[in-house]
Amino acid sequence: VAVNFPVLTARWIYERYLTGLPPQTNYKVYDSSAGWGSRLLGSLCSELPIHYIGTDVNTENRGCYEDLGRFYNSNCNGRNTYEIYYEGSEVIGDNPKFQKHINDVDLIFTSPPYFQKRKYLKNGSGLGGEKSPDLYVSNLIDHLGDCRRVLSDKGSFFLNLGDTYLRGNLQNIPHRVAIGLQGDGWILRNTIIWAKTNPKPSSSKSNLCPTYEFIFHFVKGKDY
Repeated sequence: VAVNFPVLTARWIYERYLTGLPPQTNYKVYDSSAGWGSRLLGSLCSELPIHYIGTDVNTENRGCYEDLGRFYNSNCNGRNTYEIYYEGSEVIGDNPKFQKHINDVDLIFTSPPYFQKRKYLKNGSGLGGEKSPDLYVSNLIDHLGDCRRVLSDKGSFFLNLGDTYLRGNLQNIPHRVAIGLQGDGWILRNTIIWAKTNPKPSSSKSNLCPTYEFIFHFVKGKDY
């Protein structure tokens, strides 16, 4: 597959929740883990005017987002814009070019590397390569730290996370992260269940994945 998240699901979330805000000429959407471009493509094909802002530390993806954006806009009459940074989301707030987005993003939608599912870092380092779920949860909450700074008071933050079984035990990673984020001041508004109707068979009995994932909807406060 070209992407690992359903493009039209991303587009649906953008259009469903951005339309609840005052009309704008260019809604800002931020993705702290741009992944393989599916949420970028969801913004490009949206009928809403969207400016997508993505970050990615995967050097193998450098230039690929820009190629995707140019290809779509050239061949599909696309008009939406994009802005890509190749820095970690936990440090991107220090980039002077990025600081214009502080408290000015209308919607955040991201899907960070899952626990022990990050394949492109061969040495196992970085978010997703932790040895224990506890360390992963702690690191992920740190990784999402700047999301609160960039989101406007009336905006929404959507977080997609998958879970895993280790030695036959479900780790409840998404809910542990959700509890941790609420401890950081986020307000949990809703939980969307993404039912994966065609799960990929796994040959490993020690590291299976459930056939569903969570998309948590957070807001900053009462102004939402």
